[in-house]
Amino acid sequence: MLIFILSTLVFFVAGFFINRYLDEQGLDRRMLRGLLVFMLASLISYGVSAAAGWIGHEADGSASTAVVANNGAAGEAAALLNALRQSPRQH
Repeated sequence: MLIFILSTLVFFVAGFFINRYLDEQGLDRRMLRGLLVFMLASLISYGVSAAAGWIGHEADGSASTAVVANNGAAGEAAALLNALRQSPRQH
């Protein structure tokens, strides 16, 4: 839960500073700029979340669990594909 709160806070702070930087550069406030700010703030927030999760799991001594936990839907999809690949085909 702490990682969620931290990443949410980082998202808004990053969005603020990215907007401020783009204002200084003179970029007009349009939809593309909003999308750019959203994507960059999301990437920064995701990076902080991943780093905090990695540090937290390293402190616990369960790094292998961190890798499994961070796979999420991608890990489940990979496990499903491996299971389908290993099952005998019936024609």
